[in-house]
Amino acid sequence: MDQHLSIRRYAVGDEPGILKLFAEVFGRNRTAEEWYWQYNDNPWGGGWPVVGVTGDEIVAHYAVARGDLCLRGRRIEAGQSGDAMVRSGMRRNGYCARLMDYCYQLTAADGLKATYGVPNRLSYPGLVRYAGWCKIVNLSYFFLRIGFEKVWGSGPDRVFKCLGGVSSALRMGARRLRHHGDFEISVSSSLPDGLEDLLRNKRTYEVLALWKDLEYLRWRYESHPGVTYLFHTGRTGGIPRALVITRDCGNTIAVCDLIHRDNDEVPSILLLDHVVNYYERSPAQKIEFYGHDAGFFRFVFTSCGFRSIPFSPLVFGGRVFSDPDLEKIFLLPDSWNIAYGDTDVI
Repeated sequence: MDQHLSIRRYAVGDEPGILKLFAEVFGRNRTAEEWYWQYNDNPWGGGWPVVGVTGDEIVAHYAVARGDLCLRGRRIEAGQSGDAMVRSGMRRNGYCARLMDYCYQLTAADGLKATYGVPNRLSYPGLVRYAGWCKIVNLSYFFLRIGFEKVWGSGPDRVFKCLGGVSSALRMGARRLRHHGDFEISVSSSLPDGLEDLLRNKRTYEVLALWKDLEYLRWRYESHPGVTYLFHTGRTGGIPRALVITRDCGNTIAVCDLIHRDNDEVPSILLLDHVVNYYERSPAQKIEFYGHDAGFFRFVFTSCGFRSIPFSPLVFGGRVFSDPDLEKIFLLPDSWNIAYGDTDVI
């Protein structure tokens, strides 16, 4: 049966077959605009989608999108593992392994040093078993209940949220007076001005993380088709000290990223206090964040009342193709700074 599968690089015109397969495998639709955004419009250089074809039908698909890493301030060319899917009834034939092997030949030939990501439950076993991947860490899960409408009903829930809003506002005010009386917060639907230095500073002290610059943030959040994000910025003396990016998913608010200067936890705590207070005035019932670092995330989120679950279903992993310096620390969990928005899950 394997001999009938032809594997090749994506070509223009494959999109309908890829999107049809996506809907069959995952039970939901994906638009061509979303697919182009991830693999064609990526500011770092697009991606490496490959397809498996039997006859004229696309029955398997795997892709890596360009996503560079930052290793102690040095930019590393890398790729983020994306969609991996094989039509039901054609699995267990080694198709996925062959797709990944072919795709990684392309990425390595183009100079990528590593690949990483949070694979779905269907592709994770194949990545570990056949594609040389290693598990790095289960991302931690942080959540805060800001409503109990399902338990109490809408009336009591509104009272609870009102009291919670007053409490969080008082706590936020007290902290601002104690730590940063001139701390100013703004909320916008587009990236705020003055982030270049904040991002440059962040890259100097992180051991290993995604390479984040303004071009990346514009693509990842401002240009994401069909999705709106909010940017909460904390400034002292007009200079950005912290940035929190959120997405309203209805009942749940996703904190996608927390970017901070100098590993200073105080501005991040003040800004996260604001985020809690901001959404306590909305219909949302919960605020959540997935991520991992050496302890900064845990300290900040738990200081703001979030509960922490150290092992979530989101498993972060990857593989190094060629880079001795990267290989030394790639599998050390606490070397990494990974936020929810980095995973391409949200």
